[in-house]
Amino acid sequence: MAMRAALVSCSSNQSYLPIPQFRIEDSVASSVFEDARAARGTASVVIGEENVEESLKNYSVVFSDYGTSDTAEGMIGIIAPTRMEYGIAIPAVRYLASDLDKMTMMFYGG
Repeated sequence: MAMRAALVSCSSNQSYLPIPQFRIEDSVASSVFEDARAARGTASVVIGEENVEESLKNYSVVFSDYGTSDTAEGMIGIIAPTRMEYGIAIPAVRYLASDLDKMTMMFYGG
């Protein structure tokens, strides 16, 4: 079963989601992810109807923050149908966020 990965940017006017029904404005994207944020180093999961954004009601979102507000920070995640393989998606997002965290710290110090 293949998963479709997508990058959401909450800090620009451009949407990076490749599917038209996923066009999310920055303010909406911020609220979608802000309400579900877990502690740093863990992955947050929002499943189907839990999504506040109507266009995401049939999908699940697995995401995690990386970096620090003192240096640089971002978010990485996966948006896929609710039948996604959570046992693969959650560790993958955690792993990538951890690597990006280390790279951010190496580049910016901290």
